[in-house]
Amino acid sequence: MLSTLQQLNPNLSLSLITDDCFRVFGEVLTNFPVQCAYEWLEPLEIPETGNRYEPSIKDWESSDIKTWLEDSYYGTMPVQIGYCNGRNETVNGLEYHQGDEVLFAATDCVLFLGDYRTWDQQQPIDPEELTYVFVPGGTALRLYRTTMHLSPCTVTSEGYKTLIILPEGTNTPIDENQRRKDPYLFQRNKWLIAHEEHSIFTDQGVPVGLKKGPKQRFIYSLERKDT
Repeated sequence: MLSTLQQLNPNLSLSLITDDCFRVFGEVLTNFPVQCAYEWLEPLEIPETGNRYEPSIKDWESSDIKTWLEDSYYGTMPVQIGYCNGRNETVNGLEYHQGDEVLFAATDCVLFLGDYRTWDQQQPIDPEELTYVFVPGGTALRLYRTTMHLSPCTVTSEGYKTLIILPEGTNTPIDENQRRKDPYLFQRNKWLIAHEEHSIFTDQGVPVGLKKGPKQRFIYSLERKDT
């Protein structure tokens, strides 16, 4: 599949999650409770368009797995366990957090990534210059806190399912006074920039930080190329 996706997106730097280029952004996790993650995600629906993100599922967080994740990846700090399912095909913006994000992909998907340390806030980010990585279903990974990212892109018409683990409270609402102090701080522990065409973000005051022009679209089939 990777070769086909590379041919369909010749303008993008698309690699496998295990390639060296990913080491700047994170690491693949080999000791992860995969079976439990599959069981949690299996009954969940995938929206027909866009994506659905839920930062915290209380039933999941009441299990012993939560403590294991905290001990294994967060130095015993409290975490939240949620999910992001969808059919997103475009680069709508970029976010980053203070704290690593652990992601389990139950299905194949593609992540687009940037390095916060090289971000010049005075210059718009060109989506074609981001690093795109193909994540095979069944892969668990850690994204470093310096990694700019957003919800995955689908590689099939069926969409994707991902488990998302973050420091507790991330992506929850904050006081408007806090947002006025830092225009990039959109929610608790979520700094965000938007593409100018993504009104879901811009209508809420998220600063435009991506290069002007049509949204970068990730093509996964010839049928989708001209739609």
